[in-house]
Amino acid sequence: MKTEMLRGPDREPETRAWIDDVPRNGMPVLWDVGANVGSFSVYAAKRGIRVVAVEPVPSNLYLLVKNLTLNNVQDDCIVLPVPLTDVIGLETLTLSSFHFGAARHRFGKDRSYLGTELNGDITFRLSGCTMDWAVKQMSLPLPTHIKVDVDGIDDKVLYGAQECLESVDGICCEMHFSDDRVNRLIQFLKARGFGLTHRTRRNSFFLRA
Repeated sequence: MKTEMLRGPDREPETRAWIDDVPRNGMPVLWDVGANVGSFSVYAAKRGIRVVAVEPVPSNLYLLVKNLTLNNVQDDCIVLPVPLTDVIGLETLTLSSFHFGAARHRFGKDRSYLGTELNGDITFRLSGCTMDWAVKQMSLPLPTHIKVDVDGIDDKVLYGAQECLESVDGICCEMHFSDDRVNRLIQFLKARGFGLTHRTRRNSFFLRA
């Protein structure tokens, strides 16, 4: 891949393997929520998967679009520069830094997923929405697979995708939050037909049973 500060696939081989296992028949659609600078969005698009790349952080959004263009996959990837959560409305996005490729930002919270305070001076207000709302109101393609890596509100992204989950076959979700929240999310997904197949240091993987 042609890259500019492209990071991710080599660092998370399990996520790359999960994308490799996405069936190519049936026109798969991956929603990459927390796309950062586009590592996995480019990787998936190069493999014939349509992508909706969700990234609201301005510095990362710039490199996301640049990396899609450098790799000539911009026509296979829809960029959604809006935070996804479980409600619709204005919230505060708190950035960990202005650095390109930075992570550990928080939408609607003033602490990182590690519980440390973020720099309160790097904040701005913007509107977030649910995945269900975005699909309906923006005529976006329904996901067949969802990857969520948003450092702390990953569960809320999935709670806001209840209708979309009906079309989903597989989920890759980062789970850096309390055991109670993890258990609630696992039960929520189980009630919608998903089983937890395995967990790694960073991610949990669910497959429709």
